[in-house]
This record gives sequence, structure tokens and C-alpha cells, in this order.
Amino acid sequence: MKKKLPQGGLIGAFGHPMYGFYAFSFAVGWKVKNPEIPLAIVIAHGSLNMLEPYQKEIFDIIIEADEKWVSGVHGKDYMKFKLHLNEITPFEKTLYCDVDMQWCPERSPSDLFMLLKGKQFEIANRGYKVAVNAPASDYDWLPLSQAHAMYKAEKVLDVSSEVIYFEQGKVSDSIFKNAQKVYDDNKLSVRKFSHAVPDEPYLMMGIALSGHEVDYIKWEPSFWQGNYFKDLKKEEYVYQYYLISAGGDINHPNTKRIYNNLTGMYHHAYGIKTPYYQIQSKINILKERQKVAA
Repeated sequence: MKKKLPQGGLIGAFGHPMYGFYAFSFAVGWKVKNPEIPLAIVIAHGSLNMLEPYQKEIFDIIIEADEKWVSGVHGKDYMKFKLHLNEITPFEKTLYCDVDMQWCPERSPSDLFMLLKGKQFEIANRGYKVAVNAPASDYDWLPLSQAHAMYKAEKVLDVSSEVIYFEQGKVSDSIFKNAQKVYDDNKLSVRKFSHAVPDEPYLMMGIALSGHEVDYIKWEPSFWQGNYFKDLKKEEYVYQYYLISAGGDINHPNTKRIYNNLTGMYHHAYGIKTPYYQIQSKINILKERQKVAA
């Protein structure tokens, strides 16, 4: 078995070329902040084919996905790779981030590594929810009562998987392996999303079945405008976070402006003179995002 590097970042880009461009923009911000910390990317089926050679060179490690990481009982399922991060990572200490984010000016990857050092597993989350007799409206992706009925989970952590930190060991292995098991069991009525199903319900169950308690509860390291809907947040508020997220189907104009300004700033700082990829609302590009199953 190849020895893992001490620490580094991990991202993934699959499907539409948009994700390859997002990955490059994220990597530029990372390398402006912390060029000494390696950044790995996992890809599948030509994810980076639209990038120029110099753009691909920004990634320290490029990992071709094993088919089992991106397909399963729901067919082709690119989000499933997050359930295999412990297998994928080339690092002992891993900071996973979604590619459709950008670093806020006064924050950096090294800040998160310092904050999370020694933690076995931490993930962005909205706190714990009671699963016993939970009302159907209590969670977006499935009736939480099923978590108790099928797996005896009394409470679950409402996770948001755009930021995950884990250190190699029994705790993280247990979480990811339990998440994979629940996925493969296919007992839960998880709402369809994109091509298949979201990863969060399975990570949530993996944490519950492992018995792990996160240290950071209601932890939101990234700003997502979707939490506030039309409540406009100015830069000085957004910049209190580590990252700004362009996740979701539709991006608020404020998110687009801040993300694009930051990405342009990092491209300039890195010495890139070609135009940068500007944020796109996924609902306008991806057919599978135009209708999310009820």
C-alpha cells in the first residue's frame, strides 16, 4: 500500500465540464493562499478535458475514479464518491471541499487545518435532529423517522457536505463504511436528486451508526446565500466565513458578484491573464437540475 502524504486538500469534478472549470478556479484560490499544501482532485470520464494543459498542472495529484465510487444501486451517481473519501484520499489528514466555492480574503486552507487538527471527523452541519417519531417535514431528503425505524438511530446530524475534514483512522473509516452500507442497503426513501440521490443522508447515517459525536455543532464554514433567500448579505458579512459557496440550483446575484470578484482577484494574483470562468446557475446548464423529484 502506498504511503499517504501528511495532509492536503481533496476536491472532485465529474460530469459537465463546468465542474472542471470550477475546480481550476478553486485551485487557483488554494494555491494563492497556500501553495505549500498539496491539492488532489478525483475525476471520471474526462472531467478535465476542457482545461488547457497549464490548467491541469495546478493540481498536485489527479486521481481517476474507480467505477464503484461513481456508480451503484442508483446507477451512475457522481455524488456517491463522497462516501468513499477515505479510500480516495492520498493524505493522512484531508480537507475535502466542493469545487463550486471560493476562499474569502482573510481565510485560507491552513486556517482550517489549524482549527481542525487532531479532530477525527468534522463536517459542515446544521445541528442534530431527533429521528424518533420525527415529522415528515423535518428533513429535506427523507422522512427522518426511517432512520430510527430501519437503523435504530435516535438522533442524526443534519450535514452539509461541502466541507469535510477527517484524519485516517478507525473513526473516519467507520463513518464512510457505514455510509456505504446504508447506500447499498437501499432501504431509505431518499428523495431523488440530479442523476441519482444526494450524498448527505448517507453521510448522516454513517455518522449516526458509527457513534461519532462531532465537536463543532451547527458549524457553517462556508457562506451559502440559500440560507438567507432574498436577505442580501454584503461582503463584510460573507467574508467572516472561510469560503463562499455557489452550491444549489440557482445563484443569487450577490453570490455571483462576490464569487466572480474573488476568482478574478486570485487569477490576477496567480499571474493568469486569460479570462476566468464565471459562476453559472446550474439549473440553466444541467437538465437533471431542472426538476428535482418530490
